[in-house]
Amino acid sequence: MHDKLLRYEQLKQLEKQIEEDIQTIGEEIKAEFIKQGVDESPQLEFGKITLCGRTSYTYSGIAQNLEAQLKRQRADEVANGTADTTVIQYLKYVRSRNI
Repeated sequence: MHDKLLRYEQLKQLEKQIEEDIQTIGEEIKAEFIKQGVDESPQLEFGKITLCGRTSYTYSGIAQNLEAQLKRQRADEVANGTADTTVIQYLKYVRSRNI
């Protein structure tokens, strides 16, 4: 078991470094796509990279008030037990602070 725990820890460290590299390279690719006026890479070995966008909205005061009412209603249902509950279990790795 101890060997599996150590291997898991090593893989999580590697995963963190890979995620950081992906983020850095992704920002560079995004900037190049925008600069070149393209939104898709040519076909790569395993697929392609596409520049995507996500739209966000700022709502009127009326919509914000309705959203607040909905949040309160949801909280009430959780508190009185009428909301359905689903528990999903997962593993969490926390890196030591002294590393």
